[in-house]
Amino acid sequence: MSIPTLTPSHVFGINNDVNQNIAFIDESTVIYPVGSQLIQYNMEKKTQHIMPLQLDDLEISCMTVNLAENCIAIGTKYPAGVENGKVRPYIAVLDVNTGKKKKGFVSIAYPIDGIHVFGQGFGPDWNIYVWTIDKMKLINNTTKGSFNNNIIRQMSTNPIDIGPMQIIVTGTNLFRQFRFQDGFLKLIHQSKVDNDIKCHAWYSETIIVCGTGKGDILVYENGELASELTYTYPLVINNGVLEQPPKPSITAITAFSSGILVGLNTGQIVFYEKINETPYFKKKREVLIEEGEVATFAWNAKQDRLLVTMKTSQIFVMNIEFDTKGISIRFDRLCQPFHVGAVLSMDVSVSKPIMVTSGIDKSIRIWNYIENNVEIINYFPEPAQCVAIHPNGLYLLCKFSHGGQYFAIVSNINILICDTWSFEVHGTLKVASTRIKEIQWSEDDTKLLTICSDGSIQHWNIFTFKKEMDMTVDTQLTSASMNSSTNITYAVTKDKGIQEITKGVITREIFPQEQFSHATKGGKLRVMKYPLTLEADIPGEDYTEYGYQSSPIARLCMTFNERFLFTAGEDGSIWIFRVHDKEGKLTKKEKDWTFSDEEIKTESDLQLKNKDLFHNSKINDLSMTYTAEINTLKELIQKIITDRNEKNEQNLVELTEAKKKHAQEMEEMKNSFYQKLESEEQRLSVLEGRRAQLELQWQEQMATIQQNFLTRKDELSHFYKKKIDEKSAQIQKLKKEFSQNVIKQDGYLAEIEKDIEKECLEITFNFENKLKEERAALKKIETENHVMKHTFDALVQQVEEHKKEYMDSVSDSKKLQLNIRTLENDIIGLTNEVKERDDTIIDKEKRIYDLRKKNQELEKFKFVLDYKIIELRKQIEPREHDIVKLANQIKEMKIEHANYVATHLNLDSTFQDLIMKNYATLMYKLSEQWKSKCLRSKIASIMNDLEAIHSNQSQISHLKSETIRVYHKYRNMEENPPEVAPKDAIPKLTESELLQELENSMKNQSRLGKEEPQPEVSEEVRYRRKMEQILHMLNDDAEKTLDTRRSTAFKLLEEESLLTNEINSLRKDLQDRRQRIVELEAAMKKGITLREFLREELRTKGLNKMVRKGNSY
Repeated sequence: MSIPTLTPSHVFGINNDVNQNIAFIDESTVIYPVGSQLIQYNMEKKTQHIMPLQLDDLEISCMTVNLAENCIAIGTKYPAGVENGKVRPYIAVLDVNTGKKKKGFVSIAYPIDGIHVFGQGFGPDWNIYVWTIDKMKLINNTTKGSFNNNIIRQMSTNPIDIGPMQIIVTGTNLFRQFRFQDGFLKLIHQSKVDNDIKCHAWYSETIIVCGTGKGDILVYENGELASELTYTYPLVINNGVLEQPPKPSITAITAFSSGILVGLNTGQIVFYEKINETPYFKKKREVLIEEGEVATFAWNAKQDRLLVTMKTSQIFVMNIEFDTKGISIRFDRLCQPFHVGAVLSMDVSVSKPIMVTSGIDKSIRIWNYIENNVEIINYFPEPAQCVAIHPNGLYLLCKFSHGGQYFAIVSNINILICDTWSFEVHGTLKVASTRIKEIQWSEDDTKLLTICSDGSIQHWNIFTFKKEMDMTVDTQLTSASMNSSTNITYAVTKDKGIQEITKGVITREIFPQEQFSHATKGGKLRVMKYPLTLEADIPGEDYTEYGYQSSPIARLCMTFNERFLFTAGEDGSIWIFRVHDKEGKLTKKEKDWTFSDEEIKTESDLQLKNKDLFHNSKINDLSMTYTAEINTLKELIQKIITDRNEKNEQNLVELTEAKKKHAQEMEEMKNSFYQKLESEEQRLSVLEGRRAQLELQWQEQMATIQQNFLTRKDELSHFYKKKIDEKSAQIQKLKKEFSQNVIKQDGYLAEIEKDIEKECLEITFNFENKLKEERAALKKIETENHVMKHTFDALVQQVEEHKKEYMDSVSDSKKLQLNIRTLENDIIGLTNEVKERDDTIIDKEKRIYDLRKKNQELEKFKFVLDYKIIELRKQIEPREHDIVKLANQIKEMKIEHANYVATHLNLDSTFQDLIMKNYATLMYKLSEQWKSKCLRSKIASIMNDLEAIHSNQSQISHLKSETIRVYHKYRNMEENPPEVAPKDAIPKLTESELLQELENSMKNQSRLGKEEPQPEVSEEVRYRRKMEQILHMLNDDAEKTLDTRRSTAFKLLEEESLLTNEINSLRKDLQDRRQRIVELEAAMKKGITLREFLREELRTKGLNKMVRKGNSY
């Protein structure tokens, strides 16, 4: 048996998640996507034409129509839950009439030129692709990271502007305007919005209107925010208090000649009228279509009819008329209403061409699949999970038998078999404890098939109410079908397999390929050969696939005569297919099949019938009168046609005369054009000679500038070498003085050591008293240490300030380098333009050669055209004056170029000075760090030794030995660290490392904000402004460096004075200490005890002086 073929007959539904999901093809035909196909709907004939597409397991994401080229472009995306498939998303450009692909692209908006296609990709990259249709070539695209983390909602091109193409991209906190020119996308306007822009539309060449999620309408003119409107509901009284309802979200917007139409997420459409020539709009009227979110607007060519699609998968047509009173809006549905969401259940009548469906939108709909319309719609409080229509097509219930005399009801784990007419329960089928998923009658109504959630299948006898078959499959079942004539059951398992069951035994099991199971989830329909083969995996022989739906198929159903197949998807779309046999034969059912005319009639129906007869008689009378009037009108039309033919003949005669005149004028224009070409050739030769002279002068000037630069460089290098030699000599001199001072200091210390040894032996007995004084001295040292820490923090802050100054200087130098690079790029661009002009000159020379040949043939007409040549020469003279002016301008530009080179050299020298200053400050910072480190280590060692002395204060012998050790340890220690750090303490930086540190510091510096767009000015004025800015920056930097130098010099003087004061105080303490030792030695020689000596000292000098001396010790 051959595999039957399926032909789509009609479809109910629309893809509500597609961007711009409806458009006009002509005045009476619209196009919209359903599943993975495009539907052309004729509004007058109420018919559909399906354009078949092959999307390769992808889904339609957006679409747009180009009426001028008669093309439609669709963009694709991965299905939900798929991140990376075998086929990349692309854009397909199709012919509207034939449906054939014209071109294919990788990843949409048609500009006005009809040559390019713009595509907006998905996140996280959000790339914009630009393609040419004729060459299939990717011209440009925005790089990754251009849009950061913003979500792009819409991208469109200017449908009005004929000049350089403009592109608008809007999204969350984003408004960007690009210009596409010479194959490049350039950002011309950017505005940060504190709102989510949901949609936008072009009102004119310069005005863009945007709608936001907070109900605001933003009007941009030339990329700048010109005005802002806010849609608000009127105040509502709630519990006696006036409250403001929340603002709705604007989800769609479109513009037309006199204003804009705005669609809200509440189903309302608001008309705003433009106020004269200002960028302001005024609210005029408001219309409520239905509850739901407005998705898309689409105008026809005349802009008197508007298509509106809703997120609830509904389509409306609005007829808009303008008169003296204002705007009048009338709207109606384009076609029948569709399901919103998934279809839960489906059934077909046997004797009538009707089908019933129930959906998640809580509605039950009865469809006529011959006339392709919906007959009845009814809504309920809850969704109907299962529906069934009686075979006669007059009753609707849960699940009827095929004959219609019985119906079955599932109640928990029991099935009740009831009579259709008396509603009596004939019997109860008790199933196991699991939930029943599906029930199905046999064709002869003698058996009932049940499928449970645990994978069990049962066959029940309706007359005995007993099981004839009961088996359990290892996996869960999703669906099953029964053939009562052969007693064969086919079950579909959850692991995408098909099982053939005969008398409770699995006789055959088929597992299709992995790609098939994935495609079926994407909405593909497979028609398989019956009876099944072992594998059933050969396309064309064992099965045929049809991919018309993009969402998973939820329900399948076929008519009793096997002529129609119905599928329902989870997106709410319903497809009707005609079933054909490849051999062209009809089945017995199809040959003998006719639909019944049986109807249920009531008294109201009879009254309506009588009214129909009365109205039909009236209609016949009116038709007779109108036919007479029509005949008279036909005669008038015939007269008008004859008059029109006569006028057409007159117009043809006039048109031939006008053509002759036009041909004569064209010949005269050609002759004048040839004369102008000759004069332009002569001018071109003169200009070429002048250009060669200017090039020679420019080369000479560049050579002199280069020579001056080299001489100046040599002079500066010689001058700085002399300075370095002088500084090195001063350093050597200071080193010698330092060594001499160290030798003197060693002599002084040796003398002091001899005196101190004697003193230590004599004053051991009063060491305990002096320990108290030493503890006080330690406290003083701690306070001094705290003061030193504060001074060190101040030094660190100064170092940080120096760092900031250095970073500022580095940033300034970076700016100068950027300016230099931009100027170099401008020079390269100018040289390229010169080359292009040379090429055009060569082409013109070839053209001149050809024209000279033609000129030899036209010498005969020279005598006649002499007078016109004289007039043209008079016109050429003012243009020659313009050429002289342009030559003077070129000279001035060359002078400015020379000035620019000089400023470039000055900036280079200042940059080198800044690098040297930065190096000096860095070395000073490292030396100061090394000094602070030395001081800390000394202080730590002193503290440790003092702690050791303090721990041995009870043992005098240990105390004495420790003090002698500490004395010998620190007697040769310098009070201050050396001014010059050793070579290995401070690392040397090479030139490359210094430049690397400069670059790192420049990277950490905050970037400057973008400047506001300025009006376009000439190249010379921009160059002069840049040079003036650079000069001001350099002056500011010079003033800053002078101030810093003065402050540092002042700080150094203050520190020097503090150090001298400290040295003088230490010297004074040393002299007092020596004097006290001398006095103690004299008292010991005289035999005076220490106690008597102290009493005498207290009596003569007083207590205050003694305390001060103790503190000094």
